[in-house]
Amino acid sequence: MAQYLAVKSRARRKYLKKQSNKTERLLYYIQLAFVSLINIVLVLVIFTFFFRNSIVDGDSMRPTFSDKDQNILRKFGKVKRFDIIVFNPPDGYAGINSRDHFIKRVVGMPGDEISFKNNNLYINGKKYEETFLNDIDGQKNLTFDFKMEDLSATNHTKRVPPDSYFVMGDNRAHSSDSRYFGFVKKERINGIVFFRFSPLVKFRFF
Repeated sequence: MAQYLAVKSRARRKYLKKQSNKTERLLYYIQLAFVSLINIVLVLVIFTFFFRNSIVDGDSMRPTFSDKDQNILRKFGKVKRFDIIVFNPPDGYAGINSRDHFIKRVVGMPGDEISFKNNNLYINGKKYEETFLNDIDGQKNLTFDFKMEDLSATNHTKRVPPDSYFVMGDNRAHSSDSRYFGFVKKERINGIVFFRFSPLVKFRFF
């Protein structure tokens, strides 16, 4: 009888241990699923508030970007000279919907005087090298000579106004930009290009 009870006790302990292991595994998987869910939610929240996707439409930023390139924009950080931004164009420009997205490079910062002569950029009278500009189909990117104060699009303003930017496409000869629609106000900026992820062979950070 005692031997029977001892065997039964061992069997019960073995059963309880097995059940305990099952409970521990179940709790582990529940914890793992909960942590994974939290991480997914955090990623979605961070992406929603700090980043956004953008698809290039057109060739105005060639050779830096081509039509249908896909980028991730960052919504944080200050805009700096020569940053590439995505923004809503001014209301009523050439029949363009103000909810459309343009992609251009920031050339003029608030307070700057901008001019071009012989395809050279001058900011506040100082010549700047635009190393990001390359030849397109063997031809030099061209823009007409101008001083910002001579442009009707900028209302003949001599300096870039506060909280505004003077932008241009890298494909200067085929770009609708501040030469034609004026300054881009800060509140119209959707984000600064952070990196290009498609096509994958052209992946790079900016």
